[in-house]
Amino acid sequence: MIVSNKMRKNTWFGKLKSRIKEVVAGGLIVGASYLSSCREVEEFPVLSQSAKIENYADIKYVATMENTNEATRRIYRNGKILGEKVIEGPKYIEILESKKKGDYLFELSVGKDVEKTYLEIPNYLPEADEQKLNSLPKDLDKNSEIVLNLEDIFYDGNPEDNPVKIKSVKSLDDKTNVSLDGYNLTINSGSKGGSYGVEVEFGSEKSGLEKVVLGGEIAFDKETIAFFKSVDSNEDIYIGDIIEGKTLTNIKRLTTSEKQDLHSSWSPDGSQIVFVTTRDGDASLYTMNKDGSNKKRITNGLTYSTDPSWGKNGKILFKTVEGGFASISQINPDGTGYERIVKEPEGSRIPGHPSWSPSGNKIAFETYRDGNWEIYTANSDGTNQENVTNNPAVEGQPVWHPVLENKLIFMSDRDGELDIYEMDLNSKDIKRLTELGGFDPAVSSDGKKLAFRSKRDGGYDLYSKDLEKNSVSKLTSGYVTGLPSFKPKTIH
Repeated sequence: MIVSNKMRKNTWFGKLKSRIKEVVAGGLIVGASYLSSCREVEEFPVLSQSAKIENYADIKYVATMENTNEATRRIYRNGKILGEKVIEGPKYIEILESKKKGDYLFELSVGKDVEKTYLEIPNYLPEADEQKLNSLPKDLDKNSEIVLNLEDIFYDGNPEDNPVKIKSVKSLDDKTNVSLDGYNLTINSGSKGGSYGVEVEFGSEKSGLEKVVLGGEIAFDKETIAFFKSVDSNEDIYIGDIIEGKTLTNIKRLTTSEKQDLHSSWSPDGSQIVFVTTRDGDASLYTMNKDGSNKKRITNGLTYSTDPSWGKNGKILFKTVEGGFASISQINPDGTGYERIVKEPEGSRIPGHPSWSPSGNKIAFETYRDGNWEIYTANSDGTNQENVTNNPAVEGQPVWHPVLENKLIFMSDRDGELDIYEMDLNSKDIKRLTELGGFDPAVSSDGKKLAFRSKRDGGYDLYSKDLEKNSVSKLTSGYVTGLPSFKPKTIH
């Protein structure tokens, strides 16, 4: 066969084209295989996790998963496995509560792919709940006792270290003695007032020890009195606190009338004061709250009323002059129930300065009889009157002992000058309570403190005497003051 050049050319070219097609086809196959391989890599699982401490010992665990619906989670503490579980995606959240202190490892895996997260729950020191600590009733009186339960006060952030124990307690001053029984702290105060402190050590050697100081106040001896004070010849009612029987503080003015406001007496519960005033002309009785508010006249229709004494029975004794007679009368705090108890013709025997006995069954009063001032007692209805002083001296201003039915305190000049005495009504024995002068006596609710007025330093000043310690302190100076009245206290 004869083959032309043209034929040879076409045959060679055809083979070349065929070869090119094979090469291109092979490249496409290789490329497709590479792309397929890339897609398989992108479909591998993608894992992430986090662990965060909340509330001291809780762990908030969060895991996310891509290209898989589940993974295996393992938890280790201090190298030991705590647990293993399969968790489901794409997002998983769990709160692991009250975990013990230590080093934690979280492993999240799918096949050979492993994600690791580390976390430490530290050893917390024990703490005190400040709000509960501050709410404890830590104040107390002298020579008294309180017991504080501290069981719910201390806590530890590590659950395994609860409940927190109290290791020791210690007084930080010479005002208290303390003891511990379990969680009960007993604090005993002595005779000293003021701030005190108690150190409490809590926790353990293993978890750590901490200290806290419990602070409170031991009340100073405080007695509140009402009295009159004259400034620029104008008398008003004031109140103040006698601290430790020595100092008059917190003085407050309760009345501001341009007229005289004088003799006062406290209600049994200490919420009100009855006082004498001339703001309406003649002397009359008004009541007011202990802060000076809500002043009301209670002796309406009476032209002269003075010397009030508010008894434990709620009745107010007072002196009144009305209709030609001078009387010891009683009235209710609201102005009702007016009644004359002891009645004498005006200008002759003038009864005054009445005082209730502690029981309210008897009264004492001064009166001018047989040319002499004496002190009488009587039943609460005015019967069975008895001269209990029966002495040629001037004697008056009786004050019944707030606790003892057989004790009467009064003013007398039987030893040459006006001083204050105490009488035993059973034996008639008399004890002198002041020297260098004293009148306007008042006795505290427990019978241990005496307040009075004296000119011993040249002015009309108030003084206080501790009847147990036999010590006297000057309370006021620079102004005329007098007629003190103790605010009642509850005596246990």
